[in-house]
Amino acid sequence: MFLFKFLFALIHAPLQLVDGQMPDEGPVYTETNLNDFIVEPMNTITAIIFVGIAIYWLMKVGGDFKRYAFMTVITVLLLIGGVGGTLYHAFRSSWYYMMMDYLPILIIGFFGAMYLMYKLFNSWKIPLAIGFIVSLIEIYVNNFIADPLSTNLSYLTMATLVLLPLIVFLRRTHFYHGRMVLYGLLCFIGAISMRFLDPNPERYFEPVGLHFMWHTFGAGACFFLFRYFFKIADIELEEGKQWEKWKKISERFQKQHKAN
Repeated sequence: MFLFKFLFALIHAPLQLVDGQMPDEGPVYTETNLNDFIVEPMNTITAIIFVGIAIYWLMKVGGDFKRYAFMTVITVLLLIGGVGGTLYHAFRSSWYYMMMDYLPILIIGFFGAMYLMYKLFNSWKIPLAIGFIVSLIEIYVNNFIADPLSTNLSYLTMATLVLLPLIVFLRRTHFYHGRMVLYGLLCFIGAISMRFLDPNPERYFEPVGLHFMWHTFGAGACFFLFRYFFKIADIELEEGKQWEKWKKISERFQKQHKAN
C-alpha cells in the first residue's frame, strides 16, 4: 500500500493550472479533469490503440528488418508515440510526455513524404530541399502561432507534404492499392474534423469531448497508410518486373505528352 501511494505521488503530483496553462504546457481538452488520477480516461484508452497498431506491424514485419527497413523505422516511431500519448493523456504532468505524443507522428509524416519522393525522383536532392522548406514552415508555425491552431496547422502541413507525392506515386503505379490510401484519407478527414470540433462539442459528447475520436480516426489513418507502405515494399521486392513495366508505361506517357 505504501509503495502504491509512493508511486501515485511520484507519477501524479497534484495538478493545477498555472496562469491558465497546463503543467505540461499542452492544451486543455473538453475531457481534462485535473482532480482525477487518470486526467483524460477516453483520450488515454484511445491512445493505447496506436501501441496495438505498432505491435501488429512489428509482428507483420516478422523480424525481416532489412527487407522492411522503412516500415521498421516508422513502426518504432509509432510505438514511441503511442506510449507517449498514453502517458500524456493519462497524467498531463510532463512536457516530455507531450513531445513523445506529438513529435513521432510528425516525423512519420515527414519520413513518409521523403520516402515517396525518393521513389519518384530516384534522388535525395529534391526531397531534402522540400523537406528543408517544410521544416522552416513548421518552425514558424510552432513559434509564432498560438496553440491549438499551431498544432492543427502542423498536422495539416505534414498531411499535405505526404498527400501530394502520394497522389503522383499512385498515378505512377496505376493506383495500385489505392483503396488503402482512400480509406486512410477518409479517416484523416474524420480525425482532423474531430480535433477542430473538440473545444465546442455537442451536448451529447459532454463531458468527454471529441478528442478521443481524433485518436480513433487517426489510428485508422495510420493503419491504412502503414498497410499501403507495406504493400509497396512488397511490390519492389517481389514484383520487380511488373513494377518496371509500370515505370516504362509512365515514361512513354510522359514522352508522348511532351511531343504533343
